[in-house]
Amino acid sequence: MFNKTLLTILGFLIFHGPVQAHQLKVFAYAEQDRITGEVYFAGGQKLKNARVSLASLKGDDEIANTRTDTDGSFSFPVNVRQGYRISANSGEGHVAHWDVQMSEVIVSESEPDSLQPSNPASPPPLYEPQSGKLKTLIESAVSRQVAPLRAELQEVRDERRIQDILGGIGYIAGLAGLGMLWFSRRRRSRL
Repeated sequence: MFNKTLLTILGFLIFHGPVQAHQLKVFAYAEQDRITGEVYFAGGQKLKNARVSLASLKGDDEIANTRTDTDGSFSFPVNVRQGYRISANSGEGHVAHWDVQMSEVIVSESEPDSLQPSNPASPPPLYEPQSGKLKTLIESAVSRQVAPLRAELQEVRDERRIQDILGGIGYIAGLAGLGMLWFSRRRRSRL
């Protein structure tokens, strides 16, 4: 009786948590006039043919939707500088969201060519502070460089570390020890 109860408790403690292999994840970033990203399960397995939708962070209805390719990647063109919410759905009840803030979105503005000198005899300036072109170019370059770092950071956050696993095993062993102590004291009190 004691062994069956202990095994039942241990089995419950080991298997009661959520199955992380099916935890859906989505990662997205703004790159020039696009929002690009990927959909994957915790552990890194890419999800192909998942439904991905794009909506405004203001809570508006869906703006666009697409499906992931064979590498789990997707991309949306954007032409409005605002915050966006990306939602991924695996079709099996798993849904994940990622927010892209307005400060990350870069939209090319059609401006008159302000780099043309007003006096043809003077050399063209290297840049004009009033022009948004330089700012757009810098933001685009920084976004391209930072996006892979953000993706790698998100993957590291999703990985199960060995400390987590050993901590969980220690927690289970401690609870099993407490259960055994309780049962042994209970048995002694009956004698």
